[in-house]
Amino acid sequence: MSGPAVRRCRACGKRLKGKRADARYCGDACRQYGHRHQLEFVVARILGQSVRPESKCLVCDKPIAEGRRRDVLYCSNACKQRAARHRKRRRATGAANPR
Repeated sequence: MSGPAVRRCRACGKRLKGKRADARYCGDACRQYGHRHQLEFVVARILGQSVRPESKCLVCDKPIAEGRRRDVLYCSNACKQRAARHRKRRRATGAANPR
């Protein structure tokens, strides 16, 4: 006889350890994400796909980890800082902003 099933967060898949018996999400950020993207989760689960399409860091081109926010542009704080320093240098030299 096995123990109770392992419950996981509906948004990020982390284990729901020490949460209420009826908890669906591991925290506020996942709860908000889950409610905003509820339809995507249903379709992805039916199709057996990842909720988030493969996205890559704008600096190093590495994949951004599953479970991070959808609007994340960088894979790490180091890449985020590198991009900010690059923008700062570009502004200091008077280069045009490519927007």
